Amino acid sequence: MKLLPLLLCALAWPALAQTPPTAATTAAPATGGDAFARLDQDKDGRVSSTEADADAGFSGSFAAMDANADGFVTSDEYKSRAKTNAQPKPPR
Repeated sequence: MKLLPLLLCALAWPALAQTPPTAATTAAPATGGDAFARLDQDKDGRVSSTEADADAGFSGSFAAMDANADGFVTSDEYKSRAKTNAQPKPPR
C-alpha cells in the first residue's frame, strides 16, 4: 500500500515537469495580415514579387493584388484584395 503514492508521484512527475505553453508555442498559423508580415522580409511595408515567391498562393495572385502595377503589393492593396475576395459572389 505504501507503493501506491510513490507510483502515482512517479506517473505524475513528467506532466508536472513540462514547460507551460507560451504565446510563441500556441500561436495560430499565419493568416491574413500575418502572412503579409511574414512575406515582407525586409519590413518595408510592401511585398515584392521576389518576396512573394516564398508563398505559391500569394505569388499566383500577385498581379491581381498589385493594383497600381508598381511591382509591389502594399498592405492596403493586400487588405483590399482580401476584402474583395471575402464578399459573397452574387448568384448566377
